[in-house]
Amino acid sequence: MDQHDPEADGIPIHWARSYDLGTQLLLFGRSRKFRQKLLDLALLKSGEGFLDVGCGPGRLVLAACHRVGPLGIACGADISPQMIKLARRKAVKSCPAAEFVQAPGQSLPFDTGYFDAVATVFVVHHLRGDHEKVRAFEEMRRVTRKKGRVLIVDFKAGGARDRSHVTWPTATSTATPTC
Repeated sequence: MDQHDPEADGIPIHWARSYDLGTQLLLFGRSRKFRQKLLDLALLKSGEGFLDVGCGPGRLVLAACHRVGPLGIACGADISPQMIKLARRKAVKSCPAAEFVQAPGQSLPFDTGYFDAVATVFVVHHLRGDHEKVRAFEEMRRVTRKKGRVLIVDFKAGGARDRSHVTWPTATSTATPTC
C-alpha cells in the first residue's frame, strides 16, 4: 500500500498574517480590483456556488460571498490551518456565510458537481511536480458542475527568470471543464 506524502499536497504557508499583508503590497493597492476581475473572469453570478482552492486568508472567497448573495455559496479550501483560521476570523466581520475548510486541492471534501465556479489563484506553483498539479486540476474539475467554470491563475511558466513575472488574467484564463 502506498504511503501518502503530505508534502506532495503542496507547501503550506504558516505565516498567514504576513502573507496577507505581502499579497496586498504585491498588488500595489489594486487587490480589490484584481479580485473583482477574477470573479468577472469566472463569470460568477448571484445565487451560484464558488470555491477558491488554496484560498489563503480568504479575500477572494469573501468577495465572492458578496457577489453570490444569500442564495449562493462561497467556500475556500487551503492546506494551512493558519490560513483557514485567519480566513474564518475575517468572515465573521465581512461575510459570515462564507465557509472555509482545511483540505489539499488534490482531495477536496465536496460532492461531485457541487460548484458553478472554481478558482485557484497563485497556488499551482506550490504543488510539487506535474503529477500533483494534474491531481489538483482533476479534483477541481470533479467538484465543478457540468458546464461550470474553472479559473486558474498563476505565475508565468518558463525559466527561472520568468517566475517573478506576474501577468494579469485575460478572458483566455478561463476554461470550461470537460466533465
